[in-house]
This record gives sequence, C-alpha cells and structure tokens, in this order.
Amino acid sequence: MGRLLFFLFGLPIMIVTITCTSFVDILNYDFKISATYNGNEVILEQEQQDELKNILVETFSNSHDIPTIFVTTNDTAKEQMQDGYYLNLKFKEKVSFNDYIFDELAFLVENESSQVCMLRGNNGNFEGRCLYFILENDMSNVYNYLNNLNENKEVSLENKIQEESNQEEVKEEKDETVEENLSQENNETKETNSPVIMKTQII
Repeated sequence: MGRLLFFLFGLPIMIVTITCTSFVDILNYDFKISATYNGNEVILEQEQQDELKNILVETFSNSHDIPTIFVTTNDTAKEQMQDGYYLNLKFKEKVSFNDYIFDELAFLVENESSQVCMLRGNNGNFEGRCLYFILENDMSNVYNYLNNLNENKEVSLENKIQEESNQEEVKEEKDETVEENLSQENNETKETNSPVIMKTQII
C-alpha cells in the first residue's frame, strides 16, 4: 500500500499508492472518465460515466495482462489521442499495478479488438512503459456505447445548425418584407406629394 523513501537525514517519507492485481481491481477505485473522438471531447454526464464503468468491468472481467515492450513519450501519446475513440481514466490517488505507478490511464477503443494497450499518465504526462491486456471477449460494447453517444451529439449539433439556419432565413424574409413595404410607402408618398400641373386652354 505504500513505499518508504529515505531523503535527507534518513527521514522516511511515505508515498501512498493503491496496489492492484487486475484491471478490474483498478476500476474499483475512484476515478473520472473522459472520452474523445479524433481529439474532440465526447460529453459524458455522470450517469453515462457510471454506465461506462459497468461496461468496462464487464469487458475486462477475466482479462489478463502480459509483458510488453511498448513505451511512449508524452508528445507521441498526445498525437495518438487525436485519432479514433480514446478513453481516459483519471484517478484521485496514485495506483500501482505490476510495480508501475500512475494516476491516469488512456487507451484506444477499437471495435471488436481483444487487445488493449494503455498509456500510463503521471501528473498530466504520458511517458514510459505501457500496460497491455488480453480480453476474454472484445471492446465492441465499449465502442458501440461511445459511438451511440457521439452520433447523438452529431445529430443534435446538426439539428441546432439547421434550426439556426431556418431562423436566419426567416429573419432575412422579414427584412425583405420590411424593405418592400418601406419602398412601397415611399413610392406612394412621392406620388401624393407630386405637384399637379394643370394645362389651361386659351380660347
């Protein structure tokens, strides 16, 4: 649950971490889920975060981790997160898994993939060796959930844009009607104020 480090004068300083033996253990602790699609945030309400957590627990049940040679730098990790669906789990406390310590995990959600490579983050930086998991099933449930959220968001955005466009068209029609009325009134006024020239015939 913790490590003792000795600094000046040999005084011990306790660094508290949560030690986990499986990914499902990790999901038992307090964290916030965020999601992106091609670098754009997919809005997750608290209810949706809870639903996603349950889907993740089901997806990673009976999964097992394997050693990996994959390592990342912060720049590479941030670049990778611009492509596809990425889930980010940000923990309130440091977590230790297989002697790797982190407070954040980010991973690509690929439909029907049974292998997941996770980027480890510490204090906002994603660097070092990754975690790698083999699933008993695949990531399709997670992918489909995110995809449905994103499609609903895009439909909502399209509806909003269409509504704004319709409102703009109505406004333009009203402006044109007002201009036509003003023009007609001006013409009538000119006709009313025009001098009447009477011709007198001399007999």
